[in-house]
Amino acid sequence: MKSVLILVMASLMSVSICSNETSAKHEYGSIIIFTENDTLSFDDLSLQYIGNHREEVPSYGEFLLSNFQIWNQNTDTIVSWTDGTGEIAPAEFQFAGDNFRLELEYSLELGMLESNELVLWKD
Repeated sequence: MKSVLILVMASLMSVSICSNETSAKHEYGSIIIFTENDTLSFDDLSLQYIGNHREEVPSYGEFLLSNFQIWNQNTDTIVSWTDGTGEIAPAEFQFAGDNFRLELEYSLELGMLESNELVLWKD
């Protein structure tokens, strides 16, 4: 009986560790740790870092963009952030009729961010 209980507990732990969705809802304006393909849930949308890509911009050169898929029950979009011109500023975007700001590397209100941290603001 004891070994069966241990096996069941180990199975449940592995299911929760392997899940790509964070069960807790995140708050806008807070520092959030992210990894590729993990879903970050907010009250009215979900956000997922889907990787980087390089893009050539005439007269400026090549930029590295960090891509995030954003969705809710009605719509989805991809938002990209870059510091390509050297200015570390939020990526401003509209989603489902609301205005948002996505910050990486530096938050105007919270300061420096680690490479695996983001801040999402709803204006």
